[in-house]
Amino acid sequence: MLARGLNITNWFRFPPSADPARLDTYLSDAAIADIRAAGFTFVRLPVQPALAASPSLPRAITRLRKAGLGVVVALAPYNWSLESAGADQAELHRIWAALTPMLRRIDVEKIFPEILNEPVFAQNPAAWAALQTSVQRAIRAAWPEATIILTGANWGGIDGLLALPPPTDGNVVVSLHFYEPAVLTALAAFEPGLDRIALAALPFPTTATCAAPQTDTRTKAVVAFYCAQSWSESRLTARLARAA
Repeated sequence: MLARGLNITNWFRFPPSADPARLDTYLSDAAIADIRAAGFTFVRLPVQPALAASPSLPRAITRLRKAGLGVVVALAPYNWSLESAGADQAELHRIWAALTPMLRRIDVEKIFPEILNEPVFAQNPAAWAALQTSVQRAIRAAWPEATIILTGANWGGIDGLLALPPPTDGNVVVSLHFYEPAVLTALAAFEPGLDRIALAALPFPTTATCAAPQTDTRTKAVVAFYCAQSWSESRLTARLARAA
């Protein structure tokens, strides 16, 4: 079921309209059927906390399942401080306590709860592992058949994955988000003011002539950093091998 997936970002996370009715019409049944016909076997549905209780969410998931698609439901907050805010940690537990029975009623085996999208905890991955395990156990107690999706700290990247203790629960999938080299793949999306056109011109693999183009000083420094990393297919392969 989790062979070939598609992420649907703006349905229940940053929806294009504040009108709740738009949540029921964001994708038509025909569009959902097209996703399945294109060969996708599941969709990943990020959900922001404010929409986790929306009555449109179970309706959307039911429609996706009727089309034969598995559904990963990933909680995706954008303004929480889980590392330091006990209230946010409690909210994580509360939301999953509410989502778990609702999702299980729709489908016992073809819906996949993903506890959190891209946890940070870069300085304390053990704290994230403990919090994730706590939520995981609560989901498992109420939904024994669920295949739960786990992820490491540090935005779900390889370093966070390597710091994650091997799960003892046999019915889990471990998620990895791989954006490296981020300066190239994100094109400075998280660093406003950089010259994105100059970054888009960078070569991959890096070459002997990789250099900072005619651009501003800040962007030149980023380009020089990227060029010095010597990114290549073999380096990517070695990096991913650590995850394997």
